[in-house]
Amino acid sequence: MSVDTSQLSKLIGELDAVVGEEVNGVAKRAALGIVEKLVRDPRSGPVGTPRDTGRAAASWRLRRGEAGSDMADPGQYTDPAGSAISAAKKADFSLFGPTKWTIYNNLPYIGRLNDGSSTQAPAKFVDLAVAEVEIELEALLARTRNEI
Repeated sequence: MSVDTSQLSKLIGELDAVVGEEVNGVAKRAALGIVEKLVRDPRSGPVGTPRDTGRAAASWRLRRGEAGSDMADPGQYTDPAGSAISAAKKADFSLFGPTKWTIYNNLPYIGRLNDGSSTQAPAKFVDLAVAEVEIELEALLARTRNEI
């Protein structure tokens, strides 16, 4: 399952035209923000990946370009959020800007979780996480346009 970031890429592109080099930092914060929202424990926030062993949350990845084939190894994860965020921070953020970037999770059951198979998180929790960051970026873009 890959997350559709086309609207985010469009917004990042608009931000790039408005604020130039600063967009790299904005893109990095937006991408990491989505990963942070996805790896939250859904019992403590409005969105997040349901927990059993923690593998699904630990398998979120971020990279420039197309999705990779990697995922977290089977097992119990005491800190799945920390594991996924640590992996996401290793992404190549040089020239990040409007370049295509992908947030993905290759576990075969992540789609079922996103469809609502777990009572821990709402259906479409992935879309909700992306929407939260899109709202933040739209507000930033509006503030930036007003300041120029």
